[in-house]
Amino acid sequence: TNINKPWQGPRLDFTKYALECPLIEGAKYLITLRIKVDKESFEGQMTPCGETNDWRECLKLTRKIMLSDQNDRYSSQRVNKGIVGKYGEWFTFTSTWTYEADDLVDTVMGNLFYLEYTE
Repeated sequence: TNINKPWQGPRLDFTKYALECPLIEGAKYLITLRIKVDKESFEGQMTPCGETNDWRECLKLTRKIMLSDQNDRYSSQRVNKGIVGKYGEWFTFTSTWTYEADDLVDTVMGNLFYLEYTE
């Protein structure tokens, strides 16, 4: 794995699926994640995001479109207060994403979604 920073979280590589079922320019795609934030001996306590809504304390879902010329494209959406609650509890995060013409060029090598700022 190349996850070596404390703020890096799990990744979903959907490159294969985007090739088998090509993405459509301008269409809205719904991404729904079911997440549980665990921290040893903190179960049942409020997460920092649940208390403060500080961007440095809340999860971020990032989309990375990898291009062969290494000019990768990134976009992110924050998981805000009110979605994340207590440690050990499951929550659902839903977001929509759109792909523009520049996101669908022949030089795309990969499509990833990943969580950041997971503690």
